[in-house]
Amino acid sequence: MTLKHQKGRLSLDDLMIAISIEEEHRNQTHKMPVEHQPRANLIVGKQRVNKINSNSKAINKGKTTKANKPCWNCGQGGHWAKLCPNKKAKTWHAVVNMVVGGSSGTSTSGATEGYVSVQPKLLTIYEPCDWLIDTGANVHVCADKSLFVSYQAITGKTVSMRNSSTAEVLGIGSVDLKFPSGRILSLKRVHHVPTVRRNIISGSVIVREGYELAFKFNKVVIQQFEILGIEVNTIVEFREAVFLEDVFPMKIGKPSSVSLDDSLASTSIPEHVEKMTNVGVNPNSTSLTHEESDIPRRSKRARVVKNFGSDFVTYNIEDDPVTFKDAMASLEAKQWKEAVKSEMDSIVSNGTWVLVDLPSGCTTIGCKWIFKKKLKPDGSIDKFKARLVAKCFKQKEGINYFDTYSPVARLTTIRVLIALALVYNLSIHQMDVKTAFLYGELDEEIYKDQPEGFVAHGNERKVCKLVKSLYGLKQAPKQWHEKFDQTILAFGFTDHIEIITETKSFLKNKFEMKDMGEADVILSIKLIRSTDGITISQSHYVEKIIEKFGYQNSRIAKTPYDSSVALFKNESGVSIAQLRYSQIIGSLQYLANGTRPDISFSVSKLARCTSCPDKTHWGALDRVLRYLKGTVSLAIHYGRFPAVLEGYSDASWIVKNSGSNGCSGYVFTLGGGAFSWKSAKQTLITRSTFKAELCALDTTGTEAEWLFGLLSQLPIVSQPLPPIVVHCDSQTTIAKVRSRKYNQKTKQHIQVRLKSIRALVSDRVIGIDFVGTKDNVADPLAKGLDLSQVNKSRLGMGLKTHQ
Repeated sequence: MTLKHQKGRLSLDDLMIAISIEEEHRNQTHKMPVEHQPRANLIVGKQRVNKINSNSKAINKGKTTKANKPCWNCGQGGHWAKLCPNKKAKTWHAVVNMVVGGSSGTSTSGATEGYVSVQPKLLTIYEPCDWLIDTGANVHVCADKSLFVSYQAITGKTVSMRNSSTAEVLGIGSVDLKFPSGRILSLKRVHHVPTVRRNIISGSVIVREGYELAFKFNKVVIQQFEILGIEVNTIVEFREAVFLEDVFPMKIGKPSSVSLDDSLASTSIPEHVEKMTNVGVNPNSTSLTHEESDIPRRSKRARVVKNFGSDFVTYNIEDDPVTFKDAMASLEAKQWKEAVKSEMDSIVSNGTWVLVDLPSGCTTIGCKWIFKKKLKPDGSIDKFKARLVAKCFKQKEGINYFDTYSPVARLTTIRVLIALALVYNLSIHQMDVKTAFLYGELDEEIYKDQPEGFVAHGNERKVCKLVKSLYGLKQAPKQWHEKFDQTILAFGFTDHIEIITETKSFLKNKFEMKDMGEADVILSIKLIRSTDGITISQSHYVEKIIEKFGYQNSRIAKTPYDSSVALFKNESGVSIAQLRYSQIIGSLQYLANGTRPDISFSVSKLARCTSCPDKTHWGALDRVLRYLKGTVSLAIHYGRFPAVLEGYSDASWIVKNSGSNGCSGYVFTLGGGAFSWKSAKQTLITRSTFKAELCALDTTGTEAEWLFGLLSQLPIVSQPLPPIVVHCDSQTTIAKVRSRKYNQKTKQHIQVRLKSIRALVSDRVIGIDFVGTKDNVADPLAKGLDLSQVNKSRLGMGLKTHQ
């Protein structure tokens, strides 16, 4: 009754107590014959025999009396069935969910009312050597003392049974269980209880000791795994496991089966114990009506093979040592020692630090050796470079540094200087400052540890107080820029070859420098001199890209972009080889910004889809690479004529295959070659082609203003500078800029750009001129073109084939 009327949830202990009380109560009221006692866990329910024939007529629901209604039990009238003096005993039939240990597969209708047995001893047939696994027990129990491999007698200890009785424990020891697979399971702290009829393995204790316990069909599988040691931070071997190192997951569809019988310790239920069956009892028959097969049911779900992409083999070609000890222990230790010595000689000769005692309240920043092999353009080793770098992550703003910035030279500036050198018939020389950052003088008080391998003997406890800058400090770029700026301004500029020699000597006296002569390579851009000018090329970089990404045998494309292909954002969220896509885009961006303006529009469009590329994006990217294969030798050529700086501006408005934003493009030429260009998506949505062209012209004017300021600071350029002519193919935009009329309907963001362009025109920074669309050099930077227009625009930007 406790379980039948219990509405709340019971704990496991309360449930077992309630079942034990119910079982004792039933044993007292019903003296069950021995032959009817269950031999295994049985779930026995009651099923009333249907007393109404399915073919009988519907029961009359009208009012009945004792006189006209016969008794259901005896068939006589005058009384109700519940008051019948000849009342028959109720007939119940049991539904048995599991039959264990019987010799027959039938069930009789006269079975005694069943009960639930939860005693662990009923899990299998009684044999003296059997071990039963009980997940409810909290200790191991063994009745046979001879099974113990180690034993210690104890007194005064008992264990509680599920039937509320207790048994005395005579000793505690260890027992080794041997399984059919040959594995041995060692049980610790096994209790010796001679009065128990079956040996018990505690499932909870097994799990706590690191084993995995699983019941699979007719087996009990016990498996042990090794885990990461907590105190010893190492990964230990995974015990009893099979690794398929040569098979990629899901690569070959259905993986081949591997037997793990040798890796798993298992125990089987005896063969004569019958399997679990579902028995339905017919009121008119005592035979079994249904039996489930012990063969696993095959799933009807369609299995889809997962695709993990193609297999790649990666080779580590950058074998530079990571630590000082690695460098000194490598095969190239001699070269690394020379590099380290050269670095320390520069630091000592420059007076970068002095050894002092660390003041109280001050902290030090660490330092680390960085090793790198410098390579030549052909891939051979140029020199071994060792650099001592400070750990700037320990610096705190306001304590170790106050202000910082890093001056970076634009490629546009380098190309302008190359073009001006041709126009004014000048030569370009290149010098390298060794340990440039070490010359910056510090304004802050910074202490650092002594470098590894160069700790001063007898002054091991002293620290280095930095007098000058060191690589890695947050303020190092700023301090070097200030130092070099002050030095070169103090000497002055000149264009005479004899004074240039004096300038080199002056710089060598101030800094440790290496004279590299006339420049041949600047930032991996080759300078090829000829009688009619200079050509800047990255053909070696193009070949490297094609070889790296496997396009040596691909067919050639005539144009870099197919305007008929619509490129939109991938809304599905499923990317295709995103990492490889981003690697190719990064390589192409450096190429497009260096010497190949003809692919700027394509790369700009494709770079917007880097986060989630799809098949369409990959097709467009493949076209760019195939176009590069056919134009490897294209390079920008600068000549002495025309010696005029010109700009071109163009825009593309919203079309069906370009998204919701237009595209702006501009290019500036000098000496017949492009030196500044850009292709980018517009930052606002325009409502007409006029507004799109106006936004592009504003962007072009901003670049022209920067170029005007740069040329104004060069003494070789005659002053004052004339306005930079910017060509635009929109007559409406030109008329709007030249008009002084104010239109109140013009949106504010358009009005701001219009005022900016008018201000540049009035200040004589730029001048706007009309050019036809077919003659607009910036046209390929705003849209995709056909082959004839691509070839024409390449000539306008100075892109020529070189040998």
